Amino acid sequence: NGRLDLLVNSFNINLLENVAETPGEFIFRDRGRIDSLRLAGHTTCPTVVNWSGNNLPDLLVGAEDGYLYFMRNPYSTPPDVELETAGFRVEGRHGEVGVFTDGERAFANRNYVWQGVPPRFKGWRFVRIHGGERSFVRVTGRREATVYFANSPANLGVDLHGWDEVEEADGLAYVVSQPTRTLIYRRNIREGETLEIPQGNWSGGILLVPPE
Repeated sequence: NGRLDLLVNSFNINLLENVAETPGEFIFRDRGRIDSLRLAGHTTCPTVVNWSGNNLPDLLVGAEDGYLYFMRNPYSTPPDVELETAGFRVEGRHGEVGVFTDGERAFANRNYVWQGVPPRFKGWRFVRIHGGERSFVRVTGRREATVYFANSPANLGVDLHGWDEVEEADGLAYVVSQPTRTLIYRRNIREGETLEIPQGNWSGGILLVPPE
């Protein structure tokens, strides 16, 4: 989006995303750690490099233990998921496509299944992410449209700024032995605008995609 963000030291590295919409204004929102690996108690030192020459910045971190840690930009590899609707395009990494209906597996690497899918959303597609592993799902508007995603309130670290709860999702859950309550959120997207579906500490937002 052309805005400059900040990478700052923490147990790992935290991303402070610049969410300002007015030129010359800087408003930063803490998106949390970029990875769950604890590098040190403090004083990690991040910088970006582009040794592959693909014009996508990768991350190099100097840590308190004297080692350098390298993280490749997730968007430097081909997407696992590519979908297109009349309103937007979807690009996802570390995920797969499922059908949003009762009894369908909710996560790619877990046995949870959907229960109580609202009639309005039954038969939609969804990007089935991995529980406990970070996924990357990006939506780009083809025209003005509404984007929906599902998320459990128990998933900490999911930033819901700008998203509104959908009321008819009451009763939705993913289940193994006990149901985990799940809500659906929505927000509008403009033509050419790009959204990253929020991700949290254990799992993140599960993008819902209307039928073709």
